[in-house]
Amino acid sequence: KTAAPPAGGTPRRYPHIGPGPLLLSRSEVDELYDLSADLFAALDELSVPYVLIAGSLLGAVRQQSILFNDDDVDIAILDERDEYERLRRLLPDVLARKAKERTVAEAAEAKATASGGGGMRRMARPNKAPVQYLFKHRPWPGCDRVKSSLQSRVWIDVFVMKRYETLDNLLETISSKENGQDQPKDYVDAIAQAISACDATFPLYHFDNRKAIELWPREYLLPDELHPIRTSCNFGPLTSVAGPATPVRALFRWFGEDCFTHYVKAAEHTRSKKGKQDTTSWEAGEKVALTDDLYLPVQHSRRTRRVWTQHSRQRLEEYVLANAIGPTNSVAPKNDGLSFVPVEAQNSTERSNWFGAAVRRSTNDAPDEPNFDDANLRSIMEPHLAKARLKREQGLRQIFNDGVREGRPLLATPSISNNVGVPYPAIRAERPFLYDTDTFPLDRLLADIIGVGDLSLVHEHAIKEKRMLLFPLLDKSNRERLHACYQNFVTKFVIPLLHSIALSQNIFQTTSGDEASSSITYRFQQFPCIRIVRPGEFSIGPHSDIAYGHSIGNINFHIPLTPSFGTNALFTESHPGKEDWHPLRSKSPGLGYVFDGARCLHFALENTTDRTRASIDFRIAITRCKNGVPIDEQQIDDALCSAGILDDRFSSEGPGYYEEARINMATAGPVVVKKNSLLKGQDVLTPPDRRVGFPFA
Repeated sequence: KTAAPPAGGTPRRYPHIGPGPLLLSRSEVDELYDLSADLFAALDELSVPYVLIAGSLLGAVRQQSILFNDDDVDIAILDERDEYERLRRLLPDVLARKAKERTVAEAAEAKATASGGGGMRRMARPNKAPVQYLFKHRPWPGCDRVKSSLQSRVWIDVFVMKRYETLDNLLETISSKENGQDQPKDYVDAIAQAISACDATFPLYHFDNRKAIELWPREYLLPDELHPIRTSCNFGPLTSVAGPATPVRALFRWFGEDCFTHYVKAAEHTRSKKGKQDTTSWEAGEKVALTDDLYLPVQHSRRTRRVWTQHSRQRLEEYVLANAIGPTNSVAPKNDGLSFVPVEAQNSTERSNWFGAAVRRSTNDAPDEPNFDDANLRSIMEPHLAKARLKREQGLRQIFNDGVREGRPLLATPSISNNVGVPYPAIRAERPFLYDTDTFPLDRLLADIIGVGDLSLVHEHAIKEKRMLLFPLLDKSNRERLHACYQNFVTKFVIPLLHSIALSQNIFQTTSGDEASSSITYRFQQFPCIRIVRPGEFSIGPHSDIAYGHSIGNINFHIPLTPSFGTNALFTESHPGKEDWHPLRSKSPGLGYVFDGARCLHFALENTTDRTRASIDFRIAITRCKNGVPIDEQQIDDALCSAGILDDRFSSEGPGYYEEARINMATAGPVVVKKNSLLKGQDVLTPPDRRVGFPFA
């Protein structure tokens, strides 16, 4: 099956051959495709289920072909009903028959082509010897292998995956050596920890042998990632190849979140060509940004075997955006021409129990601010509030226990009513502030990037899927316009504002008397969280940020970019535990809010107004540095953040979430904020990642 050639313009007779392979010759790529075609046909004939995995699955999604920087094909047999033992018995004979059929077909094709004369003679060449396929059972402990006699340097690795109901079931596979003795406990624990670090849930599908699990502990598939198996995957000249139902989450887990934007520049299996398996290449190789041409399929060198495709970087990004959250139902949507089929993002789970929907029903869809003194409404809200209070208490206790365990007091007590040990309580109170929208045109920049005249009417845009609506932000030049304006807003306005408030409250006074030798460091979120809440949408229920792993030292900033009123506003309490729910209103851009989102419960309702609320949110924490080095807990004697307080889940996951700006307290005159990049040590715009809600909403 082939896709239709592009319409319009000057038609090409054959599709473009695509990027050149880095590790293989063109003839080796051809043989991998031809061998794959016969192996997949043999598996279908034997009714043995299989899927592409590893680099081959990444290639099918990213390029709809073999990766230009790969050198083999990887598949997994799903051994759910003893298919593998049957495969071992029958596959060699079926492959032998396929090889004979191919030999006859290629000889006939060569004869027919040769009789065509002229340039046609070069399109097919008869093989000097008959094709032979060799099935090897476990040439190394991890998998079987299928090779062709025509190209000895390439092969297909055939792994076996089986379903593990519990972690204990999986550990049984890796706990014993080949001689029957037990593996060292540290060895087993390390593999179990690597799997658990991915938040693995059981049941799952993983390799059937210890060696493969040891080498690739993250390369498992969840049932809803695997099933129902798709048979519409494009893989070079092959257009009906089997793959997992929704592979994006799995590929992120296997190769990292930049696997669709970068490739590994390494000779992946050079050592394996000499007989030794190389398993270090994906982690050890240099990562290089992909250019547009590297998203095109690596085609067969025989022009008649190439397929037309509309695959491109843009279509890949659309597919990844539509599938990044993973599957939500088992209904197989129609094929849209991509290598895998996007699924609906909206969870089909009944929404009646959602916090926003419950409040909406109680208020009869009224667009105005609810009356939170109403007893009936309070009773409806209470189960959600009780859960949020509990999670806040657990977050506080976690911070308290971490300090006790590590011998560094962070909080005096794990109580929401006690401010002892909480950084700068005097400046955490909620307050509004005004800013100049001509100097900091955040609202107009976002509207221009999305392509709307009025952000509050974004729900009238022809594009209804929110991730697609914000898709232009994935373009670096578009995103960096907003990014630069945001960082200018934070460093030129917000931090000086916060600094002046802190000075007025004597926050920087210490008993050590060495203020002049120190600097104040403001750690801020380097890219904001963008909130788009259209009519009929619900954002998030009651919560505090410490329940999600944010530092208790963070102060929240909420910047509405549209009118914020009624049920489209953000609601919060004025002090932790007060529960005097009120909206953060704004009639137009230019008004922002500071509030203690780390400890105060806050939430959004289902938007029953006729206007979209667009806003940005970010967090800032304050600490003291002496000679450029953060002061530790033993030295700090003011109300600022210690190193232990600053250490939260978002910073511990690596650089990129926070940046720093410093104010030298020894400098007289106007406040000068100097940015200090935590990632590269220079003033750069670090690309945002999933910690800010990638892709940006």
